[in-house]
Amino acid sequence: NNSLYDEGYKNVTCTYMGFSWSQKAHNILVPSKSSQLAAANGLNGFEGTPWYNNVGYTGKNESVRFAHFGTNTSFYLPKYDKNDYFIYFGSLLQHKGIDIAIQMAKDMKFNLVIASGEPNDNYKPLKEAYLKSIVGYDNIKYVELKNDQTHQYIKRNLIQNAKAFLFPVLYREGFGLVMIESLSCATPVITFNHGAPCEIVKHNETGFLCRDIY
Repeated sequence: NNSLYDEGYKNVTCTYMGFSWSQKAHNILVPSKSSQLAAANGLNGFEGTPWYNNVGYTGKNESVRFAHFGTNTSFYLPKYDKNDYFIYFGSLLQHKGIDIAIQMAKDMKFNLVIASGEPNDNYKPLKEAYLKSIVGYDNIKYVELKNDQTHQYIKRNLIQNAKAFLFPVLYREGFGLVMIESLSCATPVITFNHGAPCEIVKHNETGFLCRDIY
């Protein structure tokens, strides 16, 4: 969370999800209507998932307001001549839907590029497990992005050239910055119809809001 101060205004705490909703001392700003509604009802976004207890109860806060994030549309430029692959970009974590993306590519035999940043020591075992799971599948490729100045350029090029962006998150996403980066590149987003994706993706226009995997 970033605590922002502007002369003449009270402190504003900007939070991606609901982990600070119980901090009544600050005005809370979240990036989606979905998160605003969750705050008013004391939800944390992981209800109904195995990860709920890892986050816990946040407390209700009806004073929360929202403002959608933006992205640099001078950098994430549209490209309409696409290559024959789908892309998954993000953390190699189960609640982000990486298992779903891999299983779909295996079952449906489409080309999938998995791009992720360099994991810290805690997440290296997960990376190794996922790399092991795609051995022998020539249609699935892993690209590790370095944590340096090349990261954003390689990420942009991968997204620009993809047929579609797979965003199969299993929890109620607070916003999903990668979605608007993808849409800015004219790459449609395929995701589930819960959380902030419903505010960002126009079904059958800029992507697809799905109820299940297939």
